[in-house]
Amino acid sequence: MGSSGDSRAFSDPKESWRSKEYPQLNLNYEALRHIANHYLPSGHGKCMFIDKVGRGTYHEIRLLEFEDGWTCIGRFTRDLQESVAIAESEIATRKHVRKHTSIPVPETYHINLDPTNAVGAPFVLMEHIEGHTLADMWPALKTDYRLAVLSDIAKVIAQLARLRLNVIGSLKMGGVVGQMQNQTIPDHLSGRGPFCSLKDYMLSFLPEDSDRPQDVKVLYPAIREEITRFCDAREGIEVLSAPYRLLHGDFDYQNMLFIWESPATPPRLSGIIDWDFSRTAPLYHLCEYPRLILDNNTEIGLYRENRLLRKEFVRLLAQNFPKHSRERELVRECFRYKTFALNGFESVFATCTWAEKLEKMLVKDYLEQLQDLREGRKSLPPYNGRGDSPEPDSEFSSSSAFRPLVLNIEAIKHVATFFLPGNHGKCLNVRDLSSGSFHIVKLLEFEDGWSCVGRFAEYEEEPLINLESEQATVRYLKKHSSLPVPETYLVNNNPSHVVGTTFVLQERLPGQSLSKIYDDLSIEHKLVAISQMGEAIANLSRLHFPAIGSLKEHGEVGPLQNYVYDDEPGRNPTGPHHTLKDFMFSFLSADGGQFAAARALFPAVKENLEPLLAEHAQNPILNPPWRLIHVDFNWQNVLFQQDESSGPPRLSGVIDWDCSFTGPVYYLYEYPPFIQDDDLERDRWEINKAARKQYVKSILDSFPEGSEARNEAWECFRQKSAWLNRFTDIFFLRRWGTERVEKVFVERYSQALRKDYVPAEGCWKAYTGRWNYKPDSEFREDSDDESEESSDESSSHSSE
Repeated sequence: MGSSGDSRAFSDPKESWRSKEYPQLNLNYEALRHIANHYLPSGHGKCMFIDKVGRGTYHEIRLLEFEDGWTCIGRFTRDLQESVAIAESEIATRKHVRKHTSIPVPETYHINLDPTNAVGAPFVLMEHIEGHTLADMWPALKTDYRLAVLSDIAKVIAQLARLRLNVIGSLKMGGVVGQMQNQTIPDHLSGRGPFCSLKDYMLSFLPEDSDRPQDVKVLYPAIREEITRFCDAREGIEVLSAPYRLLHGDFDYQNMLFIWESPATPPRLSGIIDWDFSRTAPLYHLCEYPRLILDNNTEIGLYRENRLLRKEFVRLLAQNFPKHSRERELVRECFRYKTFALNGFESVFATCTWAEKLEKMLVKDYLEQLQDLREGRKSLPPYNGRGDSPEPDSEFSSSSAFRPLVLNIEAIKHVATFFLPGNHGKCLNVRDLSSGSFHIVKLLEFEDGWSCVGRFAEYEEEPLINLESEQATVRYLKKHSSLPVPETYLVNNNPSHVVGTTFVLQERLPGQSLSKIYDDLSIEHKLVAISQMGEAIANLSRLHFPAIGSLKEHGEVGPLQNYVYDDEPGRNPTGPHHTLKDFMFSFLSADGGQFAAARALFPAVKENLEPLLAEHAQNPILNPPWRLIHVDFNWQNVLFQQDESSGPPRLSGVIDWDCSFTGPVYYLYEYPPFIQDDDLERDRWEINKAARKQYVKSILDSFPEGSEARNEAWECFRQKSAWLNRFTDIFFLRRWGTERVEKVFVERYSQALRKDYVPAEGCWKAYTGRWNYKPDSEFREDSDDESEESSDESSSHSSE
């Protein structure tokens, strides 16, 4: 049984590196019973038993049991001289988290912070949250269950990341940020904030009037100088700057409670406890690996699993933010940016006080590491559990799914040497290029300097028909369009192949993905690139098909291949489909969806869709001829070349055609995600608006004035609507990770389809990234923009 209180490890003053240990409390249980009987929520009878259930560095914990079996937790402060502000901040923090997130934290029932009270110590009576600490159960968990636990932890961090405050400090009642409460800075010292910058926060631990030993204080001026240099050189880096996020004071597995009901199911999070010394901090400090998956010299056998779990943890955390959002990018940036200068500072100065000899050694070592960093010498890694100073887990910023894929590199070289066209000599090197949700991409290099690309499926269970359809699509495009797509050299559709998975060896197209160069392009060159993307889409619109589905050989339309469809044959009606209704309803079958709770709502969704489908039954942009649609036509999947003369970029490739399908032209003419507005990227709105205008213009200019094709494209952008866009977002383009989330989105979509639905401000728009979204008018070539701040309000483009 877990406790909703301090569970930090007991510390023996003779053995501990920490320099403080407080005496055991002698509590007056009769006085405590009296308070419990008269001041707690009523209806539970008398307090019958008080059990001692834990003791940490700063608190002792008691479990109070009542006549009807109800229980609550008492948490008692061991340091009778501790500032009342510390407990007040902890209580305010829990209240703020309960109000603004769904993170399970204990409710406060009664507070008495007077150290002279009749009970014998300052205390708080609070909700008893059921569960065991993760520290108790982690060793017994198999890998799949550890992943489920990490997913819950990632969701907690993601919710805390959404609590944004403009200064660094600790919370007071009302969500106001006040002075920082920290166990290493005594209350009588000045300069405890709140702080406007990371530099000010760090320098506050190194005051001239510090009470630390003199041989430690003498090092402070040099450290202040190094920290000032370090922070000034990184001024403006988003992950180190405001807005600041709420950071748990000790987010470790002894403060995470889980309920494990059955060995057949993974544990589920039931509580996050012990919020004292919490503060606001840069996103960098919030986005941190749980300590239980960091490497330690005493557990060398766990290095490989830890590495894979860390990689997956970054993916799980990033997944809590919208795809392509700046927030998702910043999460990954936090892990890429990890440095001893920041992590080491927290360990040495901010988390505990040290015995004098050890403190001098740690502080001196920290100063030397800062000097090494400044002078370009290698400093310690950000995590110090291993003695072999491994390289940072930079590859864990990848979004690839957790299924450790072990490739036989020698087998790849052999296949490439003997089964590819031409005479390029031996395949000498196989090195990483990138990885995505479903594939690992490698570059194969040969003796004569030639190279090609290998795409290796992450999942052994990936349906082979997906691979076959993608290759059929690419071959069709090479024959029937001018789009630059890679030539296929070799396809292996055997997942048991000696290489280790299914794979394709294909042409290496010149250039690099637009995502890598876009932000560095001038506005003129950005628009040139956007224009070429628009022309590519116009090119696709000229390919007509008789049904909705995925391509087979020779351009024949076969069943729809989609990662949302279950791999079990016959579970979903995969087509080919001949109407929009059949296409949409195929995702709403009795056996569809990922979870039963959402599946139960599908009949209502279909019922509410029927009137809209009937109303638009004759709409040309929702009827044949069907067009070929790239499901992820975004900046990472378009390649551009730049010449040495700094001329405009030239489109050199469109890649990653898996799960492409034929469907309504409405879905072909869509803004690429990276030029859609997002509330997290307000600084991009102006250039996004210009890019969207240029994108539509380039498509329209691909067709003669007054032609049916030109009008069709114009109508697709004019008629953008929430009921069509949200359908693909919810049912077609994503797999939901949890039953609750899928149910919520399906339920909201169904309700919004009803005629009597009145959307709240910012809701039920064609595009969801920007709360005050208004349709663009750039497709009206004769219109003038009425507002620089938002899209044209007078457009007839309806989102209803």
